Amino acid sequence: MIEQGAFELKNQLLLGQIDFGILLAPNGLNASIFNEMHLHHDQLMAYVHKDHPLAQKETLVWRDFQHQKIIMFDETFMIHHLLNSKFSAYNCYPTQVVHSSSWDFFIEAVKTNNFITILPRPVSDFIGGNTILELPIEDTIDWDVVLTYPKKNHYSVLETYLINSLKDYFTAGLDITPIDKYLVTV
Repeated sequence: MIEQGAFELKNQLLLGQIDFGILLAPNGLNASIFNEMHLHHDQLMAYVHKDHPLAQKETLVWRDFQHQKIIMFDETFMIHHLLNSKFSAYNCYPTQVVHSSSWDFFIEAVKTNNFITILPRPVSDFIGGNTILELPIEDTIDWDVVLTYPKKNHYSVLETYLINSLKDYFTAGLDITPIDKYLVTV
């Protein structure tokens, strides 16, 4: 198992270096070569310190980020590329002060600095206290998480277990069956 950004995982899937990747959609992979199973849908949100000037707004627009200090994922993450595309589309150029792969670092930095970060909405479930505010962004970016894997005629027992376990967990809310119990049923 490898933890990388979706952009890097997509490249590894294309090169056949990994068998499965949890990516964001759309990701540009050829649907005749790769299967995609939808796991989760949400949206990107802005996170600011409660004393940040933008904290007074109910909803942000992309131009609000102009000249703001932004902390965002590095180029191995699909979100990095999606955000830069959106900034370009709105002719908006924030100051990207830090690139990292750690969203919890982003939140800590926003707590103690005059920074903004843009992250998937589920991150708010892990933010304690009332120091950080979550702000919606008009015309935001959807965050669609998908399990992606190459199409083939036959999948091994382990591959089938992974596909079925994730499908059951994310679509039906079922607990993941331990593999030793799953193997007894096969």
